[in-house]
Amino acid sequence: DLMAHIAASQSVWQSRLGIEAVQPLPVWPSLSLSECRPLLEKLSTAWQDALAGADNTWLGRTIEYSNTSGQRFQNTVADVLTHVTHHGAYHRGQIALLVRQMGGQPAVTDFIFSARTGELD
Repeated sequence: DLMAHIAASQSVWQSRLGIEAVQPLPVWPSLSLSECRPLLEKLSTAWQDALAGADNTWLGRTIEYSNTSGQRFQNTVADVLTHVTHHGAYHRGQIALLVRQMGGQPAVTDFIFSARTGELD
């Protein structure tokens, strides 16, 4: 459920930013892990494409959007990107804890370790 939520939330934020990689999903969809993988791959590619063309003007742009309760808000693109990365990290930490509590070995979620070992290349 948490992985599906991460993917769905990214789809919502991409839509709000005008990045149309996939149709926005409900924020708590019912998706299997096998359904999440191709979705996350599409979302990742869309983020990479959008960020490749990012400049200070785009990052500083203010967007208007409604949350899931219909309340209207405004934030900069930079604020949204910060939120998306922190939101995903928070939930990946929850997933790691759940995997460990069930006796499994969670995936490495330490960014600097992955950077040092070349896993990000």
